[in-house]
Amino acid sequence: MTGTLKVLNSHCTFFLKERKTYNNVDIHFRDLHSHTLKLSNGKIAVIFIQAITIEAESMLIEADGYNDGEEPAPVGYSDVPSILLELRFYPNGITKQTNRQTDRQKNRSTHTKKKT
Repeated sequence: MTGTLKVLNSHCTFFLKERKTYNNVDIHFRDLHSHTLKLSNGKIAVIFIQAITIEAESMLIEADGYNDGEEPAPVGYSDVPSILLELRFYPNGITKQTNRQTDRQKNRSTHTKKKT
């Protein structure tokens, strides 16, 4: 999935900087529990998504992040600390939906019968 990524919360040691927006970001499945997040400049992170909130035009993602090559082993404990990330992802191709009830009210006012 490709889109725009806004970083709401990160850490100074991670390459995704707080309050910065990244364009043409690709998020795809890596394995059963993780996803790969790839920026347009080629930097890659591995994220373990903990929670997603789906909204009208975006997704709020809470995840543990690791720089590529630093992720923990699939089984057992790891000495590599994760970075708590809060991200807002705007997928490409999502268009804003109109309010049907408002559209119906507009149509009624233009199609009223004339009194004779």
